[in-house]
Amino acid sequence: MIQLIVSDMDGTLLDDKKQLPPKFLQLMEQLYCRDITFAVASGRSRIALITLFGDAAKDMIFICDNGACVMLSHRDPILKPLCQSAVTKTLNLCKDLSHTTPVLCGYHHIYFPANAPEDVRTEICRFYQNFRVLPYEEMYQVTEPILKIALCNKHTLESRTCPAMFAIFGDSYEQLVSGDC
Repeated sequence: MIQLIVSDMDGTLLDDKKQLPPKFLQLMEQLYCRDITFAVASGRSRIALITLFGDAAKDMIFICDNGACVMLSHRDPILKPLCQSAVTKTLNLCKDLSHTTPVLCGYHHIYFPANAPEDVRTEICRFYQNFRVLPYEEMYQVTEPILKIALCNKHTLESRTCPAMFAIFGDSYEQLVSGDC
C-alpha cells in the first residue's frame, strides 16, 4: 500500500517552463481521497514552493532548502539553520571574489546585495520570492535564521568560487552546483 509519494521539482515534477502539470490539482485530490501524502523535496525555498502549490500546499509535506526546512501539515517546521559564523565567512569570501553574489535564504525572506549585477538579479527572481535587497554590509546584520546560501556566479563558479569555499569549509558543508550559475 502506498502511503507517501515524494517528488523533486526541476526536471521531475515541473515542465520545461517550470510549471506544474495541468491536472496536478486533480491528481492531488485523488491522492488525498486514497489517504496518500504527497511531498516535495527541493532546493527551492519554502516561500517559493508554497506560492507555487497554492491551496494544495496545506496538505503536503515540503522538504525545502536542500533539507534545511521540513514542513509537515499543521505542525511547526523543523529547521536546521546555518551557524552565524558560516554565514559571516561566506559573506567575507564573496566580498573578495569577483562575480560571486551571495543569496541568503531564510525561512521568511531571501536576501541579496544591492550591488548584484542585473543578470544575476534576473536569475534570482526566477527561483526566489519575497526577497530583500540590502547594501552588502547589511547582509551581515540579518537576524533571521539562514537555511541555505546560494552563490550566483556566471563566470568562475566551478573554477574559483567552489574551490575557495572548500578551502574555508572543507567537508563541513556540502556544496552543490545547481544550474549554470
